[in-house]
Amino acid sequence: MIIIALSYGNPKFLPYTYDLVKNQDYLLKNVKHNEHKDWNLILTKIKPGNVPILYIEPTKYLNSQSINVYKDLGSKKNISISNKIWLPIYPASNIIGLPKASKIKYIERWELRNPVKKAWYISPTNKTFIKPIEDVLKDYLTKYSLIKEVKVGKLIAKLYEKK
Repeated sequence: MIIIALSYGNPKFLPYTYDLVKNQDYLLKNVKHNEHKDWNLILTKIKPGNVPILYIEPTKYLNSQSINVYKDLGSKKNISISNKIWLPIYPASNIIGLPKASKIKYIERWELRNPVKKAWYISPTNKTFIKPIEDVLKDYLTKYSLIKEVKVGKLIAKLYEKK
């Protein structure tokens, strides 16, 4: 009872509560996501066109691409990329806690409903945070052939084609 009286009886309680509510961005109007600095550079090099992309950001949060455009560094134009999802790893943190067998089953079910012949996989060169995802993809990607590999800064892009 004393704690409640001290909390609500404090003269700063009302201004504090007002500022708390007023200064929050509850509608997320001011949220900005910045792509990794190598994002535009690697996409400029690989020129993906309409080929789907699986991208895992080189941070511990394992975010995927947030926008379906990139800035071509040669022409300085915004280029659209495919919004087709190759594998259901958006974001990768969603499936990282599942057992390996469940991850593979989940990916196989997805592919049956959403077949893709060719796709880019863009991931960090430092595999520390994505090791569980890489382990599953290593087993799963035996159905695909590695066609091309491009490394730029902290990112590596691999083009896979279904056998």
